[in-house]
Amino acid sequence: MAAALPIAVGAAGAACSSGPTDPVATRTVTETVDSSVASSTTSAPGDSGIVWPAKRGELACRNGQSEGSDVCVLKGQKISGDVEFTRFRVVKLIDSQMSGTVRITGVKEAVVTGTQIDGDLAVSSDGGAVVKTSRVGGSLAISGGQHATVVKNAVGGDLTCDVRRADGVGNSVGGQTTGACSRLRR
Repeated sequence: MAAALPIAVGAAGAACSSGPTDPVATRTVTETVDSSVASSTTSAPGDSGIVWPAKRGELACRNGQSEGSDVCVLKGQKISGDVEFTRFRVVKLIDSQMSGTVRITGVKEAVVTGTQIDGDLAVSSDGGAVVKTSRVGGSLAISGGQHATVVKNAVGGDLTCDVRRADGVGNSVGGQTTGACSRLRR
């Protein structure tokens, strides 16, 4: 059995300091994580702690949401490292930049438009998924949904759609296209 490690995930905000008596506000959140899965974590930029990809997604979505909201809309955001969106009914990534792999799972609807993802993009949806005018450095995989719309994307790796129906045009794919997306190449 693996030992649990306490990990501090902090966000520090400091006012401009003009002298030693100026206060500095610091907020630290402490979690306990299982060290047996520590290899699947990524470090947050400028933070000495480890931020799990699912936690990074939750924190990014928290801005502008009301308590208990199950809709995540990120517009014009930059996120470093891998990120997962797992607890939302709807996830929309609009005109954003992600430096790692993006996983969107367990959603009813996913929309990714005008977004650059340096790694892979994996979407698992009960309903539908739309990916358009986006750049995916790795592979794009859409699964579980009724319908996928894939329009004018640049995909560096494979394009795979394990859905009932897929529509789209103008996709540039560096690897193989399989499943319902097999005919969606340029």
